[in-house]
Amino acid sequence: MKLLDNDRLSLWFAGPVLAWLLSLVLYVPVFHSWLGVPLSTIGISVAICCVVHLAAVPFLYSARRTAERPSGLIWRRTATVFVWFGATFVSLFLYWQSLWPHTANADLFRLVLLITLIGFWILLALITFIFRKQFESLIESFNVNGGTGSHG
Repeated sequence: MKLLDNDRLSLWFAGPVLAWLLSLVLYVPVFHSWLGVPLSTIGISVAICCVVHLAAVPFLYSARRTAERPSGLIWRRTATVFVWFGATFVSLFLYWQSLWPHTANADLFRLVLLITLIGFWILLALITFIFRKQFESLIESFNVNGGTGSHG
């Protein structure tokens, strides 16, 4: 049994935790020391990102490449990533906006920002759905040509 095996679910959970801990270490000097963001805000923001990432791991794991499915379940992975990124952005937005002052202008800004965020998320999903066949042929050529992605 290999230590770093694609079939070990524990590694799929350990990876995001270690990555978000490392980013916390890197974010503190930038956001706290240089920009003056409180440590609690940085810690909660990183925790939100980590928790949402961990919630997406089982879905990504079930759509991975296996011997039975050499190409994996690309559309399940795509949908999972859209939901994961969207949930992360909305969660961070809801947390960060709670730190803003509660005035009429701030409330209007929050609303416009949230609608814009959700609009871009829907637009990205529509673009992916519309160009699905082109994406599938590109992925198929990548798999057939040994990972080069060339069409020749």
